[in-house]
Amino acid sequence: MRSETDITPDTNLLRSYRLGVKVDYLTLIGEAVDNSLDANARNIRINFGKDDITIQDDGNGIARRGVTALFTLGLHQAHETTKLGRYGIGIKSQVLAAGDILNVWSVTSQEAFSIRLNWPRIERSGEWQIPSVTPESHYTGETGTTLRISRLRKAIPTSFAKIEDYIQAAFHPALNSGCSIRLNGRDIAALPEPAMRDVIDQTLELSGGRSAHVRAGILLKPGKPNQVHVGYEHRIIMPGCGYGCAEFGNMPNMLARVQLFGDWQLAEFKNAITDEQQDEELRQALYDCLLPLLRQADREQLDAATEQVEQKLNDLLPEEMRGARPHRKDKSGKTADVIDLSRRRQKKRGRVDPEQSEDGGPARAPRKPRNLITINFRGNDAEHGLGIADLYNRPHSIMLAKDNPWIADFKLAARTNPIAMRALYVIAICLYVRSQGINMQLEMTGFFGKDVARVIALQSIPLPDVDAGA
Repeated sequence: MRSETDITPDTNLLRSYRLGVKVDYLTLIGEAVDNSLDANARNIRINFGKDDITIQDDGNGIARRGVTALFTLGLHQAHETTKLGRYGIGIKSQVLAAGDILNVWSVTSQEAFSIRLNWPRIERSGEWQIPSVTPESHYTGETGTTLRISRLRKAIPTSFAKIEDYIQAAFHPALNSGCSIRLNGRDIAALPEPAMRDVIDQTLELSGGRSAHVRAGILLKPGKPNQVHVGYEHRIIMPGCGYGCAEFGNMPNMLARVQLFGDWQLAEFKNAITDEQQDEELRQALYDCLLPLLRQADREQLDAATEQVEQKLNDLLPEEMRGARPHRKDKSGKTADVIDLSRRRQKKRGRVDPEQSEDGGPARAPRKPRNLITINFRGNDAEHGLGIADLYNRPHSIMLAKDNPWIADFKLAARTNPIAMRALYVIAICLYVRSQGINMQLEMTGFFGKDVARVIALQSIPLPDVDAGA
């Protein structure tokens, strides 16, 4: 006769589990809202008290036969309305860890009940037993569920802005469809869609009856939300990422909203597609759909980055040689083009009375023309190599070749790396001194390396600090 041994773990495991799980209020609220929306809730109320959290909804409620699944790790009670819940772990791990006491009240169309759990008491009892549910006979017929977690183990946040931002971003599809979510009495509004141009609006038909609706475009004003946001049912499962963009990576000047339909295999916390075939098919289809937009966004992003590097290079030039308007910081700390109007007024020529001129001479001596310089990336590798200095126009132009491999790498790195910025500036000055040899307002020695060093030493602002970008 075969004998069997009971291996039910000791309740000390419960204590170890509660202490081992990091309490994260964003995850707790996210999983609670998920459950409410799974139960067809249209109104969800979240309230943080002094030592408790309450989440209330008007969903379909929980049947008494499904109570055990509420508290058993890994046991999932599926309902007809279930959309995202799959593993029976999500909210339970946070409910177990967040506080010592859990109260649940739930009303369905046919019954109502309540139950109260004291986790430390269960630990001390040595038995994996929970109290029986208490029938509630005075329910009004309005369905819904309320969870209250009390005797919290982690301090209540002093600001709820982060939680509000999370709900706005994660549950954009639900809020956009008219669901109401309130946090401590404050309505959380759906994020307005930013203005876009060159909009793509397309539905991708995929295998297994799955599909994805894509709406994407170039942002008229850079900001958030941006990049790719993949949604499924009532929530965003992959927010602000480069999903499906392949070699283009993250594109901050583009927004793509992708809403999935059909049966998709999702990770435990609904933040990834776990089926490799489904994932690869969606990535490829999305890439093919977005490719024209990705190329355009990439070009515009590179153009903007080039303009930014150009401006920084021109700001380094000595003021008496600078042909481009410098950027300065105003009182608010923002950069802005500065035009010294007082100096302009001083330069304005007035009408001179010839009778007031001495000896019939001119009222003013003619000003010596200045050889001003601008630095840009208008050169090309085939004709100019690293670049060329154009001395035939005013102001003189140092044209670095943006398609030269060395210049291109330095330009890309110069946005964040001060060493690369220094390298570009030295190359520009070398090209200028080599082509003209001399700025007409400066005395030069005739020794190339020494003359370059003298011009570089005249920069109007300090060269970028190497340590700052290391």
